[in-house]
Amino acid sequence: MVRNRDGQGIALLFTMTGVIGLIVTLVAKRTRAYTHLLKIA
Repeated sequence: MVRNRDGQGIALLFTMTGVIGLIVTLVAKRTRAYTHLLKIA
């Protein structure tokens, strides 16, 4: 069995990784969309 502290630490690590990945994806999409709009204009 995994100790509770270790399990929480791993869960927190995965949560942080997921949140950071989501933010990076959103920023990349917004940047790409903004660049696309600038090309159109």
